[in-house]
Amino acid sequence: MRAHLLIILIAFAALCSGAGWVGAASLMEVEIVLSENSTPYQQFSQTLQNAAQTSIHFTVTPLATRIRTKPDVYIALGLKALEALRESHEPVIAALVSSNDYVVATLDSEDLPRSAVFLDQPKQRQLQFVRAALPKTRNIGVLYSRQSLLELEKLRSAAVAHNLNLETNAISSAEDLYNSIESISHNVDVLLATSDSSIYNGANIRNILLTTYRHDIPLIGISQSYVNAGALAAIFSPTEQMAEDVLILLQKFGQSGSLPAAQYPSTFGIAINLEVARSLNISLPAANEIRQRMHEMEYSR
Repeated sequence: MRAHLLIILIAFAALCSGAGWVGAASLMEVEIVLSENSTPYQQFSQTLQNAAQTSIHFTVTPLATRIRTKPDVYIALGLKALEALRESHEPVIAALVSSNDYVVATLDSEDLPRSAVFLDQPKQRQLQFVRAALPKTRNIGVLYSRQSLLELEKLRSAAVAHNLNLETNAISSAEDLYNSIESISHNVDVLLATSDSSIYNGANIRNILLTTYRHDIPLIGISQSYVNAGALAAIFSPTEQMAEDVLILLQKFGQSGSLPAAQYPSTFGIAINLEVARSLNISLPAANEIRQRMHEMEYSR
């Protein structure tokens, strides 16, 4: 009898260990917290839910609504949502947050389970994109503030690896923008946008584009909207891809009970503004050729 009971217990333990943290038949409870109840956050949330497996049950909570539940995992969409969950002891996966903002927002919660799929691209990939799209580029302009010092250091390291020179200028207020672009305009081939929201925001982007265009300096953006507004080109990750990356993190958490490290998006999209290229007399390769050149650079490292 005791031997029979021991066999049953061993079999049950083996079943549990193979089923993953949430169990073979149980649902993973995931609460999506929206920084704002606006279209980009709603679209990301819906894309995530549409792509998910039936083994995940989602609840969506706008940040304005008090967060009462304690799910298996929170997904924080945007910086405000991540900051609101700063003290939560439940696992949190952030999305639609830049790598720089994520580091700052999680400084006080290093011992808590946190991960992310960053909104921005890895710096090596950004500079590979510039080199592939504009092979003659050697000097890249970068505007920065105190908010983006960490990002600037990563760019400096990546620039050394690609034999590129960074011309940088600090911005302390919106009034500095014109003078800063003016001061570096004679020394740079392109201006590279960063995820620094104190510089690159809705209030400033028009002035940045007008000033760079006036000096015949192309702007390399970080989203499709930049290209629509007048940037020469941009490298970014579509919502569908970032949502898929978040689901992979959830799957790994369900299997192991621990969150993988925060990561950059696994793949990317390319947007080109041919009208701006013609206006600046720039000959750009097609998007698929740029991607192929980047692939070759990556495998030649």
